[in-house]
Amino acid sequence: MTSINQHHARNDVSGIGSLTRAIEEGRPREAFVRLLETVLDTNEGTDAGSVPAAVLAHENNPGRLPEANDIDGPRGTNFSCVTVPRFIFVLGGTYRVVRDLDDRSQDRIVRDGVFYWIRPDDWNLVRNDTARTVLSVIFEQNHTRFLWYHHKREPAPGIVRIRGAHTELRYHTHAPASATLRQAVALMDAAVAPHCEPAGDSIALRSTARTLLAWCLHELRADAALATAASNSGTLAPGRRAFDEICAYVAEHLQSDLGREQVAGVFRISEDHLTRLFRIHERCGFVEFVRAERFRLAERLLATSRLSVKEVAAVCGFNLSEYFIKRFREQHGVTPAAWRRRHADARRAETGSSGA
Repeated sequence: MTSINQHHARNDVSGIGSLTRAIEEGRPREAFVRLLETVLDTNEGTDAGSVPAAVLAHENNPGRLPEANDIDGPRGTNFSCVTVPRFIFVLGGTYRVVRDLDDRSQDRIVRDGVFYWIRPDDWNLVRNDTARTVLSVIFEQNHTRFLWYHHKREPAPGIVRIRGAHTELRYHTHAPASATLRQAVALMDAAVAPHCEPAGDSIALRSTARTLLAWCLHELRADAALATAASNSGTLAPGRRAFDEICAYVAEHLQSDLGREQVAGVFRISEDHLTRLFRIHERCGFVEFVRAERFRLAERLLATSRLSVKEVAAVCGFNLSEYFIKRFREQHGVTPAAWRRRHADARRAETGSSGA
């Protein structure tokens, strides 16, 4: 398989160097435009069919979730629950998707140049003991989010983890995805549906993925005019973009440590400014917001998944399921198990009534 950095020797995006320069430049939209141009070879004149090198679809396996103390902890994994479609494009290193925590030989290894599609509501567990540089695009309802990140290789279990292991650039568009981009997303999802059983290196599948990458680039270019219009009209409140990015970060990291100091450090702002943003835009404190988001996720998982209460607690960032049950009862008046039964009964009654 040809590596992405071999394709782009003159503009290497496989490591942390280009990402660090993009962050220092302070123009994230333009940085993502250049990144996608590099990925797609729009200025290199190389074979149009060479990227992506292969397409893989995530295989959801929610039956084996890590304990809370394994999540982003000593065993060196990151766990995420995806509620909207997204893809990972590996720029460098290896993206190791865990199938069995105790058996590395079963890991699904996604190498550089590979397009990795993740469907809504899929679980994703990745090892952190290998370095990786990744482009991720998340298709939210109100905007499209772009992430470019580098994760350093973390030390073995039992060794103190290095600080600053994760370096990330973020950008989200000023409007919902265009009709054409939504169609490209739907075509990609249909192409990797379970019943299709696609070959990872099939020309048709790679062409579908490349088309989606191209429309993501088009969306970024078109967003320049939207950004200018929003700025000139004054419709974008000061700090709103930063607030939206922090909210998205919280939603994607509910299983992790989300203390004020940690999150303020990620966004390079003071803890006081973090609190002020949430007082202005959400009318609540940051800690209150995180707690509410965790319970919202818990409600959704209890209503729509088969995860145990203990697993729901872990995914939502509670180290002890007993503490989760206690706080849930305080918030809802019933235990998580009772809430789940009540919701299931109400849904069955509604279904029966509508079918009568």
